[in-house]
Amino acid sequence: MLHTFVHPLKSEDMFNVEKYPTMTFKSTGLQKVGGNKYKMTGDLTIKGITKPITLDVTMNGPAAHPNPANKKLQLGVKALGTVKRSDYGIGGKLATVMVGDEISLRATGEFQKN
Repeated sequence: MLHTFVHPLKSEDMFNVEKYPTMTFKSTGLQKVGGNKYKMTGDLTIKGITKPITLDVTMNGPAAHPNPANKKLQLGVKALGTVKRSDYGIGGKLATVMVGDEISLRATGEFQKN
């Protein structure tokens, strides 16, 4: 007998990746707070539901690439934020006593100037 296993996070009650294979974030603004700290606003879409979100952003650079053969400037970015999973219909059957409603988001990246 052949059984198909669906990872719990991919299931319909969680992220429903069969119907919604991607999540998107579209920035609507960036405001400097001080030093290398910023607030980025934007729209986060999960499972077809779009909600505004504000992320705390730290930017490092621009700085010269550590490889002397690469003359391009690079920028390091870290973004942090939180969302409520219930706002996006994630894990509706899970009791918040067992799994909290607040989910932490963290994104990091490096960018090079062309």
